[in-house]
Amino acid sequence: MTQSWRRKAPSQASILTDSERDTDRARLFETAPPGPVWVFAYGSLMWNPCFEAVESRPAVLRGYRRRFNFWTMISRGTVDNPGLGLGLEKGPDATCTGLACRLPDDPAVLEESLHTLWAREMHGGVYMSRWVDVTADGEDIQALTFVIDPTHQQYAGDLTRDERAEIIAGAAGKYGTCREYLASTVEHLAALGLPEPDLDDLHARVQAIVQGQTD
Repeated sequence: MTQSWRRKAPSQASILTDSERDTDRARLFETAPPGPVWVFAYGSLMWNPCFEAVESRPAVLRGYRRRFNFWTMISRGTVDNPGLGLGLEKGPDATCTGLACRLPDDPAVLEESLHTLWAREMHGGVYMSRWVDVTADGEDIQALTFVIDPTHQQYAGDLTRDERAEIIAGAAGKYGTCREYLASTVEHLAALGLPEPDLDDLHARVQAIVQGQTD
């Protein structure tokens, strides 16, 4: 492959300030639903959360799909060799499975958990924080989650499946390789009984590329 996708990647990653993240969190909680705070986890928050959940339930979010759709140049890639991260993207008849995680009720613990969550998920502003309706164990729950901003410079929604596989197979950053991120997500979904054919196919393509490089 010619790696023509490299011309699509931005030259640097964007980073929000603490003040910008605090403002975004305050804005979202102006419309918070009553009761406990739930988080819908669909990527690394499922298998590497930055908070301690009081309980977690398999959940379904309708109207969105999980997709490797933004450039990561810090956590799982670099500016010279960017990787891809998972984001929620709207789609007709789309569904996304994941975990609904209830945060502690204690105000001090809750505040610390939310601060940590925003520091991680809203580090660069590629996501938009949202309240979404998920179904968990037959119960409808409003949960906060982070969906992709398709106008952001790091959005990579026009990549082909083969381009995604090539990028993921070769990228690594501060927190490890991009292919490990994909593999962990696939493995965790399978363990929950929530396999996703599209991710399984992408994982197989990445494995084939890596195997071809070592043969």
